[in-house]
Amino acid sequence: MDRLTSMKVFAAVVRLGSFAAAAEEVDISNTMCSKFIRDLEDSLGARLLNRTTRQHSLTEVGSAYHKKIIDILTEVEEAEQCVSDLQNNPIGTLRIMSPPSFGSFHIARAIKDYKKQYPDVAIELNLSDDFENLVDQGMDLAFHVGELEDTSAVALKLSSSRLIVCASPEYLKESGTPQTPNDLSSHVCLGMMNHQVFAPDWTFNIDG
Repeated sequence: MDRLTSMKVFAAVVRLGSFAAAAEEVDISNTMCSKFIRDLEDSLGARLLNRTTRQHSLTEVGSAYHKKIIDILTEVEEAEQCVSDLQNNPIGTLRIMSPPSFGSFHIARAIKDYKKQYPDVAIELNLSDDFENLVDQGMDLAFHVGELEDTSAVALKLSSSRLIVCASPEYLKESGTPQTPNDLSSHVCLGMMNHQVFAPDWTFNIDG
């Protein structure tokens, strides 16, 4: 049986003075309470309690064991409480990576609201397209635009986006308005940076 639970049951029996009260506190049956104590004694190879039909008392070994486990159980309880507190009131540093344009426009706005809700969290926003080795870079959270190459990452799709072809009125007046993608071959078009790589070609999907 679970050693930690057995220790908790044993400590409760000693503190409350009865198996029934300990069973109620730990939320188990009286039978299970007795079984936890027996299994604990069997695993230790020593009797911890002298038991009669009406009462029980600590053996010398049981008394020494009880003194040792109290500190252990206290530390476990404090550790569990620490986790609970951090879940409800997080503290520390949250490291976020985002593409520059997306981060500047969207994430920077959201940080203000986040800080109001969690004032004890410091936020480091790294505006970069370098999404390789996020763990090695110490990132807790990353925003990515486009296809996700690392299939091992735990990811959640937030939204969809699309690119549009546009031009200034002055350019269209001077060079004419293209009617199909093929017409663009005779126009001055700008390439774009995609994940730090220059992408001179434009890809069009028909009905998709």
